[in-house]
Amino acid sequence: LTPPRGARALARSDLDPHQILRYGDRAISTQFHPEFTASTMRAYLDAREDVLQGEDYDVEKLRGEVRETPDARELLARFAVYALSLRMKAAKAAIHGQQLRDRTPQKKREISNHSGTS
Repeated sequence: LTPPRGARALARSDLDPHQILRYGDRAISTQFHPEFTASTMRAYLDAREDVLQGEDYDVEKLRGEVRETPDARELLARFAVYALSLRMKAAKAAIHGQQLRDRTPQKKREISNHSGTS
């Protein structure tokens, strides 16, 4: 797999040199599922057992290899905090911009009122 032009690898593993890719300032992709817990993965294996066996996977072996992935969970948590901080900055900027627009007519009214009473 070759990432698209301009994409930057943020994380790699022995199996994949592109575990996390950044595309510009606003898009990131992962080649794994940091939201999966061990119980989520076991439920997935249970639900897809017939399909996986049909694709020659040893489902019992896979079940035995399922482990919690605290690094992935921590990565997801840090990403969520980062993404929310960007949303907060954007919201503050929008509010600030709105306040500036709201003040402008008020100032114009004050100037007009003062100039008419002199």
